[in-house]
Amino acid sequence: MLDQLVRLKPELEASGLWLAAVTQGTPEEALAFCRQRAPGILCLSDPERRAYQAYGLGRANVYQAFLSPQVWSGNAAASQHGHKPELPPQGQDALQMSGTFIIGADGRIRLPYYYDTIADHPSISLLLKGVLSTDWNKPFNAPLG
Repeated sequence: MLDQLVRLKPELEASGLWLAAVTQGTPEEALAFCRQRAPGILCLSDPERRAYQAYGLGRANVYQAFLSPQVWSGNAAASQHGHKPELPPQGQDALQMSGTFIIGADGRIRLPYYYDTIADHPSISLLLKGVLSTDWNKPFNAPLG
């Protein structure tokens, strides 16, 4: 997912959206990771996983982490792009679930996307057709249609 967001960065920014990645790593680990995998993206370090907890991101169960067909197909797709499953550095939680959140300039979460498995992520179509077609400067009073 991060690879896709990096590729879409110019289009997202042209629509007024800015990307930030929150990692579990130390500041040094986050810097190294983002230099390699997310150049030009704001990377934040959260080794105590406080943001994960605040946003309601729990830990994966066995199905969400290993047994789901989505995980198997996600690993196969990632391997085609040169990525392989690997254990995180010491101190990071391999079972920590992720999410994608669109946060308005007012600090309100406009679009929360909680992953169903560790291989889940919002579709690029949702980002391009839903998020990018939304005027984020207008007041937000109802769910996105």
